[in-house]
Amino acid sequence: MRKLLLAISFLLIATNCWGAITFDAVSSGASGAATTLTIAHTIGNGTNRLLVVGVGAEDTVTVGNMVVTGVTYNSVALTKIDGQTYQNYGRIELWYLLEANLPSTGAYNVVVTFTGSAVHTVAGVQSFAGVKQQAPEASANNLQASGGALTCNITTLTNNAWIIDAFHTGLYTATAIAGAGQTEKYDLVTAASGCSLAGSYKPTTTAGLTTTGWTPSDNTNGRRGIMSAAFAEDTGGQAATGYMTTGKYW
Repeated sequence: MRKLLLAISFLLIATNCWGAITFDAVSSGASGAATTLTIAHTIGNGTNRLLVVGVGAEDTVTVGNMVVTGVTYNSVALTKIDGQTYQNYGRIELWYLLEANLPSTGAYNVVVTFTGSAVHTVAGVQSFAGVKQQAPEASANNLQASGGALTCNITTLTNNAWIIDAFHTGLYTATAIAGAGQTEKYDLVTAASGCSLAGSYKPTTTAGLTTTGWTPSDNTNGRRGIMSAAFAEDTGGQAATGYMTTGKYW
């Protein structure tokens, strides 16, 4: 009698073809009265990159001069997330640029252009990798005339999103302390700018309400505002990298 024994083993290996969001680099700069502010920023060579620029300005003479008309990196225009004038003389804005329009690794200029010659200007630049290539999934702001610590609530839509923020104050003598879970990346305080700007990122694990916050060293006076945006991680998809089947007959 002929016997048939069929043994089949199947191996399917699926691997993630993406990675969590990672921080790349940071730069910052400030200026006195000027229509443009230029900051050199060196970007890395990761994949699915993101560039975020926070801008702060003060002008007690011509308020309209503080409004940003455009931000470029390597002469390519960024997209504005939000921009608010508050307490008459303060301005804070957030802008971003995705991988498709970012250059290869190297140093390039971020140029912030204002409506007029704003009296005091300051900006911070952060770059990241592993970000889903789409607009921010959420944004928020909180603006205050004076007082102590300031917080900003934002609701993320996806797990593992990162919150990127900027904190502006009219006090050029005030350093800032980032809230719990945040990693402070710049805190620019110069008399030349007449104001200060700090920035951070905050990774999250579960979608939902989260908070960023800052406490200035001068806890009583001065305009202050937080602006934040949530970016999703590049979840990609799962792909089979290989399989094996074996069979034996006798």
